Amino acid sequence: MRKLFGGDLLRFFLDTVLVCTVSALVIVISGLWRNGEYYGANLTLNAMNSLIPGGGYVVLGAIILFGFSCLITFYTYVERSVEFISGTNKYAKVVRVLWILSIIFGAVSQESFVWDLADTFNGLMIIPNLIGLLILHKVVVKLKDEYYGQQLPMYRESKKNKSTS
Repeated sequence: MRKLFGGDLLRFFLDTVLVCTVSALVIVISGLWRNGEYYGANLTLNAMNSLIPGGGYVVLGAIILFGFSCLITFYTYVERSVEFISGTNKYAKVVRVLWILSIIFGAVSQESFVWDLADTFNGLMIIPNLIGLLILHKVVVKLKDEYYGQQLPMYRESKKNKSTS
């Protein structure tokens, strides 16, 4: 039972169900979404501020903490990825400088441009993944069959029936 409600499940529940639902309800109840004046974090901040005096400060604090934690997390991902790809840690300073420059660039750019750029780079990540899937598809199918064959008796039976027919 502890495994069910501990760790990742609880974090995903709190983030996805609780925070997102409350944010959406605040936005809908405030009615600020109708006029199109605000969008994104500004919409949430102003909606919360219109319903709860000082609520915007809570949202602002959450945005700052979330943004800072994301910067640290994704910096670690990037640094470890470069270290893995290059096989050495000698590019760590270059990664740090580029990361700081990208933070400054993101801070002074239009919000919509930054989101478009982030979406584009996230979309481009599909290319190496698809190449890897195409190269490894036979290995993946073989491993899937081995795993299901060991873990699921019904799968084993269906494979046996297909091979005999």
